[in-house]
Amino acid sequence: MKWSNQFSKKTARRYQLQIKRSKSFTIILFIIVVLLVTHQLLFTIRQTDCHLPDNSTCSVELTNFLSTQKGKSLFLVNKKKLVSSLQELSPASQIQLELSLPGKLTLNIKSIQPLAVSVFLNYLEPSLSLDSSRSANLKSPLGELDSFVSSLSGQVYNLFPSGELVPGGEASSIKLLFSQKPPQQKLKQIFILIATINHALPITKGYHLNNSLYLASTNLPDIIINSNSSVEELSGSLQAIPSLAKIKEGIKIIDLRFKHPVIR
Repeated sequence: MKWSNQFSKKTARRYQLQIKRSKSFTIILFIIVVLLVTHQLLFTIRQTDCHLPDNSTCSVELTNFLSTQKGKSLFLVNKKKLVSSLQELSPASQIQLELSLPGKLTLNIKSIQPLAVSVFLNYLEPSLSLDSSRSANLKSPLGELDSFVSSLSGQVYNLFPSGELVPGGEASSIKLLFSQKPPQQKLKQIFILIATINHALPITKGYHLNNSLYLASTNLPDIIINSNSSVEELSGSLQAIPSLAKIKEGIKIIDLRFKHPVIR
């Protein structure tokens, strides 16, 4: 009889333990379901909007691209990469992205004004100390280009996001040097790069020469960028420039035309 009572107590404890485990499992399962439902309702992109300053309709390319983001988690959205992709679809615009609850992605677009540039054609190519193997003779390429164009006559244009050049406009600190008239696609690429760079590092002066952009920004060394670069390729490099400028004293040039930055 005593053995039977002990068995009953063990069985009862075992059942109670199973009930507790079952309740714990049910609670955990309930919490998981609540989290999944909450994420689906609040943090999964279900709505996308596109706003223009004049309330006009966004382009089909932009709206279709935004639609591809539906169903994605707000936590997994790479805003920097997304903005770069949108910027390539709409180079004439300043892109701003907003993520909000519940599950909303909003694209705000502001028009970008044309860029005033001075264009120089049919010139003898300047000789820059940068191209010399003698580092002791290294000078600021922007200073050398200033001296070079001082004896040339350029034409002032407004450069539009489409790459179109329209005569007129104010005197510009951006000067484009070409041996012959450039194709519109090249000018479009230059506009996109300058607008992107100017947003990250305000440009005080710039030259385009032989597929290179030579740029000056306040309190930074001269910056050189390949004018065939994409916005996505440049994004990381632009963020690194202030840090690169502090690596050592006396830096004259940060050259970003290569796989790795060259500091001189």
